[in-house]
Amino acid sequence: MTKSESSELYLPLLKSLADGKPKKIAALTDKTGDIFCVLPNDLGIKEPKDGSCDYLEPILAASIELEKACLITKSNDNVCTITERGKDLLKENPKQIDTAVLMRYPEYKKQ
Repeated sequence: MTKSESSELYLPLLKSLADGKPKKIAALTDKTGDIFCVLPNDLGIKEPKDGSCDYLEPILAASIELEKACLITKSNDNVCTITERGKDLLKENPKQIDTAVLMRYPEYKKQ
């Protein structure tokens, strides 16, 4: 999973945390896929032969990048919470969040 592939999930992931309640990443997978219509093919992910859709890997990759920019916090057990910075970014109503947006934050540039 490359950064550009997981960047498709930056905005959906941040939006799914917008209510400020901590959420375990594994619990976000179906919600993110259903609400924002993110399909495995859109991310360059091949669907498993058994027909299940596993968004966990790309969401984990996206969460790492959002955490580097201090848009979310993430605990060791993969519970995520949006930060004030993340809420402020959502208030800007971005059409997408990509690496260029993340580069606005000095903590992300240091990575």
